[in-house]
Amino acid sequence: MTAPSGHTPHPEPEPKDLTDAEWTLVSPLLPVPKPGGRPRTIDLRAVVNAILHIQRAACPWRGLPRRYPNHSSVRTYYDRWVRDGTWDRVRAALGAPQ
Repeated sequence: MTAPSGHTPHPEPEPKDLTDAEWTLVSPLLPVPKPGGRPRTIDLRAVVNAILHIQRAACPWRGLPRRYPNHSSVRTYYDRWVRDGTWDRVRAALGAPQ
């Protein structure tokens, strides 16, 4: 691939999203929607993949690639899951260091 003069191409790395087996481990750990609340419209697997991408790439929330849900929504889930311990359980299930 030829880059314009003075520019080095930086292709986006291939996504390393959860496998089906990993998702099977993680999905039961995520909180269920509260009864009577608004129906969930966001794919939680995509949210988990987005958070993992942020942590792997060490990029800012606003730098989240478009293939993932909106960075603001992802950050809201992340903050909630860190507060209630969900994210620690997800990382442990995936074998990530605590």
